[in-house]
Amino acid sequence: MLPISYPFSEQTSLFIYPDLSTSISGEFQNNGILISGREVSIKAATYDKNSNLLKLQVSEAFGRVITEDVATDSELSHSPLQRDPYEMKYVEIAKSEIPKAGEGVFLKQDVGSGDIVSYFNGVKFQKKDAFSWNPFKKKSVFLVEYEDDEGNEVFLDIPEKFVNSSQYNATSGHKVRLSTIVFI
Repeated sequence: MLPISYPFSEQTSLFIYPDLSTSISGEFQNNGILISGREVSIKAATYDKNSNLLKLQVSEAFGRVITEDVATDSELSHSPLQRDPYEMKYVEIAKSEIPKAGEGVFLKQDVGSGDIVSYFNGVKFQKKDAFSWNPFKKKSVFLVEYEDDEGNEVFLDIPEKFVNSSQYNATSGHKVRLSTIVFI
């Protein structure tokens, strides 16, 4: 992987989304968590043989200020209606045409097979705690299990008060038909 030259300041970093264009320029913690930033677009990338760096040219920052919003075991989001800028380009939430299906995620433009278009966020808790407080009584169509970076089995869930997109639409992966989700 090539180092990237991003000519702003030592405190400013760039988060690049999977389309390699949509990005957030801002201040990040050492662990990669966003503190504050704004959207930019990558306009060009060139390789400098002398420095062995990939140099990026980006647009001026635009749009609203985006801040850290990491879900915990008790809070889904402190900005539940602040849409992810990447998702805004690719998907929208609308009423499904399938009877009694509620809301669904619909593409706004053509994408390739395997392209990431949406993210799944949720309150996080360990597998050992998943059902201890309410053994199999909680009905959730959004409960997803995955393995975190440390090998722990973790669950993500959308609290009932955030099921409707009028209450939470920061991410929309929980509205995608489950058979189409790919975990990476």
